[in-house]
Amino acid sequence: MATLKEELSWKCFALRFHRVDAFCTAQWRWHPAVFIAYRLLMPAYTIFALIHFLVSVHPTARVLAFLTIWTYLAEMLFFLTGAGLAVLYWRRPHHFRNRSPGESSGPEGVADPAVDGGGVSVSYRANYGSANRREGGEHPETMTSGDVVLGRGGRGGEESVVNHRAESLEMLRARNVSLLPWHVQFYWALGNVVQVVAVVVTVVYFVALYPSMRDQIGDVNLYDINIHGINSVMILIDTAVGARPVRLLHALYPILFGATYVVFSVIFWAVDPENNVLYKDVLDWNQPGISIGVVLGLAVIGIPLLQLAHFGLYKLRLKLYQFVYGEPYL
Repeated sequence: MATLKEELSWKCFALRFHRVDAFCTAQWRWHPAVFIAYRLLMPAYTIFALIHFLVSVHPTARVLAFLTIWTYLAEMLFFLTGAGLAVLYWRRPHHFRNRSPGESSGPEGVADPAVDGGGVSVSYRANYGSANRREGGEHPETMTSGDVVLGRGGRGGEESVVNHRAESLEMLRARNVSLLPWHVQFYWALGNVVQVVAVVVTVVYFVALYPSMRDQIGDVNLYDINIHGINSVMILIDTAVGARPVRLLHALYPILFGATYVVFSVIFWAVDPENNVLYKDVLDWNQPGISIGVVLGLAVIGIPLLQLAHFGLYKLRLKLYQFVYGEPYL
């Protein structure tokens, strides 16, 4: 119940999280080379599938009007961004320094936001296995056994250093301190969109559209499977492999994406109402009652339920981590 109350608080609308590595590394204790290879493979396959589609179908510019293509391009951008973040985090972790509005700068790029009347300094340390362990023990003034360094300044300028990774991360989480630079937030927002809309595309195509078009287009082929089916499988794999968190209220992002597409579809249809019907009997503005019903059904029921399902998978992943490694993934 406490988890649900926290998830439904206003702060969970924002793209805030206390661990930037959750977006750049695997949740599982893989060698970084394995995860980076995975992150590079995913966009490579989406690009291959798109090229195969273009070569096989020779589509006109009209194909860009379909939600399938909007979603697939967003998914390709999501995987490309994820690959870039994984490589950048591995090679240049200092790029993941973020400063909130009004923060002052501390030494070595450490942020000093004011929290509860006192200063909290936050510095992100890249953590790939033993790369951050110092010979002969840890540095007495910085925490190198984890991902975050936290220092608190008192009135007399005294500092105490938190030396336990779990305690530090828990403090950041409780204080809603965010270490996410804008490009990580962009990646998270894209993930929120494609993890839901990709599944919508798959279900609508194979349940509502393909059965009525089978006599015209024949059996399912490779580009159909890639564009309408494998897209959802890849998102589910990414949910299982990565450490990207899921927030219930982030259903807002696929709803906004869908609303943008609905407005576009109305404008596109209005140009030529007879020929510019994008999805007959599903999103056909010559039949506004059906179209409005479909849109409201997805916005009020479909998308929130899919977000809830992804949230459940996220919580299951955390439970599995604790079961396998004997400690929570904070």
